[in-house]
Amino acid sequence: MFQELGDDLGTAVSLHYLAAVSLVQGDYGEALRICSASLDVWRRCPVTRGYGTAINFALHNLGLIAIETGDLQAAAHHLCEALAAAHDLDEEGGVAVHELALGELREVEGTVAAASSHYERSLAVARDIGFPRVVVADLVALGRLALRRGDLTAASGFTIEGLEVAVAGRSPLSVVEALTGLASVAATSRAGLERATHLLGASDRMLDAIGAHRRRAERDAYERTVQILVERLGHEGYGRAWREGRGWPEDRAVEEARAARLSQLPATSDIPPSSPTKPSDE
Repeated sequence: MFQELGDDLGTAVSLHYLAAVSLVQGDYGEALRICSASLDVWRRCPVTRGYGTAINFALHNLGLIAIETGDLQAAAHHLCEALAAAHDLDEEGGVAVHELALGELREVEGTVAAASSHYERSLAVARDIGFPRVVVADLVALGRLALRRGDLTAASGFTIEGLEVAVAGRSPLSVVEALTGLASVAATSRAGLERATHLLGASDRMLDAIGAHRRRAERDAYERTVQILVERLGHEGYGRAWREGRGWPEDRAVEEARAARLSQLPATSDIPPSSPTKPSDE
């Protein structure tokens, strides 16, 4: 309709939201097609603060799509352009989300120090402006990085804080992120294997109900956790515990996640490194 009326603004806004839906649903080919069209229309609009912000978010989505499809060079190009423009426009919300996405990019690349720096900068801005969704994503991401370093104290602390922010903000997708992160923490202890599997089952059910997909960095961590759990519990034990957790309501999953605090875990992981085999899809 907007295209027929020659309304570039209406067309661009509509395309932007359609692209965002496709991205959350994991339909990256469709998201790329729509987002590219949206950006083309936005660039025809007058350059004002509002339009500049919209262009930044089109670039942001293109960067996320590129991460998901493995084109990390394109992702860096889009996200760095978006971040520079957000700084020029003094758009703090944009700075927070672009720094978060750049952290995810560097985490996927394996450059942990750079990823941590991006997440920390994003977290500082998001806390300052009151952006809870980004606060949760940053805290859970910093927890993932701490877990990779073997710092279970920091991993648990970051992720538990993320869970509390997610619950307070009543954001189901953010709760899923935190539950997934705490499952990874619990999986570092033999005593926590079943609880970790329960949390994954509960988070998978919630994610299905939302109709969303985990983003690349979170998905990679999820798959590493599944691999550990299947190796230690066996396919049958993992499947049984996962199905039990999938039957949990959100409030029970949250309480179980809170019970997985570091005080109940060893100071260092008592699970030996897992083999490099591909995680099971169970």
